[in-house]
Amino acid sequence: MGGLLTKSYEYNTPTDGSRELPEPSINRALPNPKTIDTIDFSEKGVVFNQELYIMEDDTRYIVTFSELSNRHKGPASDIVALENSAWLTQFGGLNLRRQLALGHRFRIPSIFIGVQQNFLRKGDLEKTARDSLEIRKHVGERLGHHATATVLLGLSRGAMLDDCKQVLAPQHGLEIVYMDNLVSCQPNGLRISKTMKDIRNNLSSELQSFQSLKIPLSLLPKYIGTFDPNIPQQLKEFGALTNGKLGKLVRANPHKENLFGYSLVYAGDILSRGEEFIDLYKDYPYVTIDLVKGGGHIKSISESNHRHFIDRFKTVTDILHEDPSIIQLGAGALYKEAVRRNSVFAKKTINEQK
Repeated sequence: MGGLLTKSYEYNTPTDGSRELPEPSINRALPNPKTIDTIDFSEKGVVFNQELYIMEDDTRYIVTFSELSNRHKGPASDIVALENSAWLTQFGGLNLRRQLALGHRFRIPSIFIGVQQNFLRKGDLEKTARDSLEIRKHVGERLGHHATATVLLGLSRGAMLDDCKQVLAPQHGLEIVYMDNLVSCQPNGLRISKTMKDIRNNLSSELQSFQSLKIPLSLLPKYIGTFDPNIPQQLKEFGALTNGKLGKLVRANPHKENLFGYSLVYAGDILSRGEEFIDLYKDYPYVTIDLVKGGGHIKSISESNHRHFIDRFKTVTDILHEDPSIIQLGAGALYKEAVRRNSVFAKKTINEQK
């Protein structure tokens, strides 16, 4: 059972400069996950189940998935939202708030996957993305989710994993209906000279972002639960977040026209490299990269960003609940209907971002 994902993939570069996707190596989830906790929000129509998922190669993840009461289900409630944790975070605080909103407000079940729990293993974006897609399939089979249709959500590291999952999903028999990302990072890898320049130029922007969070005082004690105390394991993810594999995968996608999505990045974000994401997704006709001047990485958790996320997701879920069959028409149909209802989804050209 072990060793299924020990192969190191090379990205073949043909003469036209494109890259080929690596062949999939499927690391399936084992049956009978171990229950950790049940978090009851039945008054809001949502119950979260937290389990330890073990993969065939013994990689382990804490997975939290929601079940909706019958009164909270809608026509598209079999479409599930998949999210991985941001760096240094776990299920709780802000992440709990986001997942609860999906079930309570939008009648969409969710799956939230934390950082790997194997202390002796280092992170790998592609491996984690593939494992997450397999976990989504396993949970879906147990709960009766749609066999293929999936929504991706992510903040920071979670957004980086979404960038990878959207490319790899077809190899796992899944279809990404919509992707909503905030401050995805380092698409082309960490470059020391560039990072030092970013720190010098954008440090003031990052500091100002702290002042603009405007998180209600009542939420601050609850937000403490956002952070994962397993710091050593989290730090081991650093290499995976800075090696540039994300950019290679996104460029290699042979079906760029099959993704509808929105990604917010900041020009003043030291970690994100927002301008590089505009170039990365320029050939994706239905993906909007919203590059905002100034800002900073921490601003992704601001109240304004939460409200904007709620607004975007309401648009998408309203469309899906009104006519779930629209997903059969493809990303272009969803994109056009979303733009008609909410201009934030309209794709911007590189010149418009400047």
